[in-house]
Amino acid sequence: MTVIDATKSTKDHEAAVLRELSPTPYACSSIERLSGGVMNTTYKGHLLRPLSDGATTIVIKIGEEGSAMLPGVKFSTARCVTEQAMLQHMGDQPHVVDPETHISVRSPNLYHYFSKSNTQVMEDIRDSQSLDDLLHSPVAAKMTTATAKALGESLGVWISYFHSTCQSRINAEFSEIIRRNSDDIAQRGEMTKRKSLDTAHLTEPARSYTLKEIDVGCTPEDIVLHGDFTIRNVLIKDTCLHIVDWELCRYGDRTQDICSMISQLYMSFHFHKLDTAMTMLQAFLSRYSPLTEELAYRIVLMTGMYFFWVRLYIPEPEADVAQLLRLAADLIVMGAERDRKRIAETFLGCLFTNL
Repeated sequence: MTVIDATKSTKDHEAAVLRELSPTPYACSSIERLSGGVMNTTYKGHLLRPLSDGATTIVIKIGEEGSAMLPGVKFSTARCVTEQAMLQHMGDQPHVVDPETHISVRSPNLYHYFSKSNTQVMEDIRDSQSLDDLLHSPVAAKMTTATAKALGESLGVWISYFHSTCQSRINAEFSEIIRRNSDDIAQRGEMTKRKSLDTAHLTEPARSYTLKEIDVGCTPEDIVLHGDFTIRNVLIKDTCLHIVDWELCRYGDRTQDICSMISQLYMSFHFHKLDTAMTMLQAFLSRYSPLTEELAYRIVLMTGMYFFWVRLYIPEPEADVAQLLRLAADLIVMGAERDRKRIAETFLGCLFTNL
């Protein structure tokens, strides 16, 4: 495709979006492309008329079945149905406010879903910044310990609340939507993990413990997860945190959400020497409850596994990556063998402070 062809294709796509919105309260005078990843096209729309809540802009997220970046690869749009259903569900729930930090946590409001085009129209959190961007900005160096702790604690309180209450608040139809998404994600995820093990140098016994975890699959203890609970998907505005990007919402082990956040914060500390990230990480863990000894050991094991998986996507110096992978193997073994003494000497020793 030439540059001219690509430009024409983009303009045609934008015109189609504007046409779909035109007969609705979300008609826009113009839209502008935002970064949206491989599987989605995302725009900010400038409304012709403000909405009843005063909004003058919206976010338009379109789930794609294919991508020019990955020719021949098809994506299931079950993720789009799941995300809009979860946003609708979260919008019906009260905001979670940490009584100690007074920081509130919620998800953006879903205004409308066009099922034929897999298009979500949702609230634009204007003047917000992702936690990822905040941590890697000059502001992070000036952030007080108290602020970093408050952010970490609020995320710990929110994910605890979500894990403990979501399952009981969804009906059978909604549960089936999540289940279909879970099956699709599990199939793709297992293939990727097994393939990465074949090309990696994960030593024994860490390799065997990792394969055992991959083989476990679904269990009766699985709960509803956010599925991509990372610093990229937390938007900060004033004293409110907004949890976004629910496409990977699925059933699974709660440690997947916990360790996803741990791994992102730790890598900010490890690769970029951000002490603020470590403060957030340990504050996050301090407010997750209920925390049992069994769960603590699983968090250690799964954190090691997450370090191992994400190495596939980190363009960092080879020596730093090698150091992280050594830690990953150690954590996998420590968690699997319940080696509390060695864990106490790591950054995850805080898990056992009150156990």
